[in-house]
Amino acid sequence: MKIKNYEIKKIDWFLIIFLIILIILTPIILLNPDFAQVFDITNLLGSDQYESFNYWTAIGFLMIVSVLGALIPIPIPYIIPAALFASAWYNSTTISNPLLKIAGMIMFAALGNAIGDFLDYVIGKGAGHVMSKEDPDKTDKWGSLIMKKPKAIPAIIVCFGLTPLPDSLLLVPLGLVKYSMKKTLLWMYVGKVGMFLIVAIAGILSIEPILNLLGEGGGDSGSIMGILLLYLIWIIVAVMAKVDVGGKKEDKAEEIAPSEE
Repeated sequence: MKIKNYEIKKIDWFLIIFLIILIILTPIILLNPDFAQVFDITNLLGSDQYESFNYWTAIGFLMIVSVLGALIPIPIPYIIPAALFASAWYNSTTISNPLLKIAGMIMFAALGNAIGDFLDYVIGKGAGHVMSKEDPDKTDKWGSLIMKKPKAIPAIIVCFGLTPLPDSLLLVPLGLVKYSMKKTLLWMYVGKVGMFLIVAIAGILSIEPILNLLGEGGGDSGSIMGILLLYLIWIIVAVMAKVDVGGKKEDKAEEIAPSEE
């Protein structure tokens, strides 16, 4: 399809559809800033109930909110519940093997959060798949640029998973240049395990500043930041699809890792 001598490519349609979805989501999210409170466990349980709450029900709840917390732009509270359960189990006089239970919580919650974050990689990979069919050289050039220091990529992924840094800003470009799916998920999971370990320790020791630093914002401000991040993802994809970074594809050490399904 052409508009005044400009041929609309598949990547243009990808960007247009992505933008339409964002425009539809924006008012829905901004008009429902308190939606996340449905998942706030402090509204569901009293402080004396965390210790006696069924362990696997708690794990299931934490996995669900951890997935949603990474998946949707409305801030979902998952940091505080993890800290509360860790504190209750560690200080319990009736629960056996509290450290083992806390370790299990960390592993499962981290898995849920990593899976939720992985949607950003999928968005980037979808854009990269469309772009590589029409202009594979551009994809290769971006891949060579991003993979200048391939050995540093795992450490960067772990850093993003461990800290409050927005994972989308890293995972979308990695997906677009088809960095290994398995490696991305693995290292993001390692980072999330570290994050939830910090959360559990902070909960046990009642270190509120750490929980506030890692915690999710709520209300209007959190929703606005979530929406802005989605538009930033759109901008990243658009820039990588439209800007020619120049240079040549490097064939050896700089070559990107193949995608692993």
